[in-house]
Amino acid sequence: MSNFFKRIIVTLIVLFAISPAHAASLRRVKGLVQIQSVGFGPWRAIQQTPRTLSSGEKIRTGPAGTATLIFSDGSRLQLEGDSSLILESLTGQRRLLRLVLGTAVLDERGAKTRLITPTAVGAVRESGAKFRVGVLSGGRTTIQLFQGLLGVEDNRGHQVLLHPRESIRVDVRGMAIPRRLPTGSQMRKASAAGLVRREMGYDAARDARIAHGLVEIRRGELELGKALIDRNGNRTRTESYVLRPSPDQFRYVSLTQADLAINYFYYHGFFSNALPDELSTIWANISGTVDSAPGSFLTGLEVGLSNGIDYVQTLAQGGHLVDLNANATATDDISTVFDVSTDRRIDVSGRPVFISLFDRYGVYLNGKLKRGWTGANIQAQSEAVVSTANDPISGAALTNANAFLDGTGFLATRTVTKGFPDPAVMRQRVIESYSDGAFLQTDNFVVDNDDGVATQSNFGAGTSGNGFRTRLLDFNIQHVVSASEFGGRRIDLFVSPRLMVLTGLIQ
Repeated sequence: MSNFFKRIIVTLIVLFAISPAHAASLRRVKGLVQIQSVGFGPWRAIQQTPRTLSSGEKIRTGPAGTATLIFSDGSRLQLEGDSSLILESLTGQRRLLRLVLGTAVLDERGAKTRLITPTAVGAVRESGAKFRVGVLSGGRTTIQLFQGLLGVEDNRGHQVLLHPRESIRVDVRGMAIPRRLPTGSQMRKASAAGLVRREMGYDAARDARIAHGLVEIRRGELELGKALIDRNGNRTRTESYVLRPSPDQFRYVSLTQADLAINYFYYHGFFSNALPDELSTIWANISGTVDSAPGSFLTGLEVGLSNGIDYVQTLAQGGHLVDLNANATATDDISTVFDVSTDRRIDVSGRPVFISLFDRYGVYLNGKLKRGWTGANIQAQSEAVVSTANDPISGAALTNANAFLDGTGFLATRTVTKGFPDPAVMRQRVIESYSDGAFLQTDNFVVDNDDGVATQSNFGAGTSGNGFRTRLLDFNIQHVVSASEFGGRRIDLFVSPRLMVLTGLIQ
C-alpha cells in the first residue's frame, strides 16, 4: 500500500474517532495512562488507541507516562508524566479543561479553550495559540505562551494578557509580573536545559530519580484512589501522591474532589540529611524518636490547604533536635509516642524523646500572618517569643497589608477552645478566637468508608487518649476549615488519619 493511501486511511480513522458525539480522541499513550468515566467509577489503564473521550471524563498519567489528545477542530494537547486532567466540557466550539496536577502543552487551532488550574484560568484569545501549563502541588501554576494571545486570571480576579514568548507564575497569593522567555540566541549562549529548568521549576535528575525509585508506589497510588461518602452523604473522591523534590525532602499531596470542586492539602518536609528510599521510618520519626536521636530530622516544614480561592499555610524554619524529656521544662514532657510498627501509642515516660523544635514559625491566611513565634535554639516551646510586630519568617514589620492586626498596631492575639459539640457524632471542633473579632474554625469529622460520619459509640464514647487515636486509623478524617476572612467559603478535604495523628493535626 502506498504512503498516500496510508495517510488517507489514518485521516479517516481520526475523523471517525472524533465524531460530534465525542469531541476528543486519545491518540497516543506511553507508559501508565488511565481514564475514569463520568462520575466516580474505577480508573482503567489504556492499552490501545485511538479512544474517544467525552465531557466529564478524567485522564491521568504515571511518572513516565504521556498522553496525546486531538480535538474535533484539530487542536492538540500533550499531557506529560504525573499529570491529572478533567475534560469538564467539550461541547460546541468551546472547551473547558481542568489541569489538577502536572504539565500540559496545548496547540490551539480553532475553539476558544479555557484551561483551569487550582489557582489560575487561561483563556485562549485567538486561534493558533500554543502554550504550556505546569501545576505543582499546592496549586502553584506556571504558564508559558509561545504563540498567540492568552488571557490569564487568578483566583482574586486579577487579569493579564500574555503575548508571545511571555511566561507568568500564579499561586494562591495571586499572580507575579509576566516575564519574557529566553530567545534562541540566549538559549544557545547559556545552558538551554538550565534555562528551561529554572523557568518551569523542573529538574531532569530529580524526575529520573522519581521515575526510577517511585514508579511502583505511584502505580499503586494511582490504582488506590478512594471514593468515599462525606459527612453530608455525598460521594467524594480522594487521591494521594508522594513526591521527592530533592534527596533531603519529601512532599505528600492529597486531592479531594466533590462534583467540580477540588480542594487540596500538602505536607512538605525538609530534612537534615538525604532520605532513604523507604519513607516509613521517616514518617515514624516525625512524632519523636525514643532513646536515641534519629539519623535525619526536620529542619523546615511547609503545610498548605486550599479550596482554590482561600488557603491556610504553615511555615516553619530553624528545626533542631531536642530531648523534651530532658529539658528544664516538665510541662512539655512526652509520655507516649506513636509506634508505626504496631499502629498504637506506647508509653515512653522518663525515657529520652527527641523531636524537632523550630525557631521560626508562622501561620498565614490568604497570604497574611495570623500568628507565629520566633526564638534562638529553642529547647522548650515555652521559650518561643510570640510574634507581635514582625513577621516570624521574613522579619518584616507587620502592617495591615501583610498581617491581621488588632487596631493597636500589633498582631491580634488568640484564644483556643476545643470540644466535641455533637453528643453522638464523632466530630472535633477547634475554634481560634482573635482579639480583632475574627475566628478560625476547624472541624474534624471521623467518617466511615461507606456510612458517612461515625458515631461516638464507634469509639466507646472516648474522645481522647491512646485508644481513641489508635481507633482513628480505621476511619477517614474529613477536615473542614472556615474563617472570618473566607467570606462564607470553606476548605473541605479528606486527610490521612495516620498523617494527622503523627503530625498532631488532630488532638
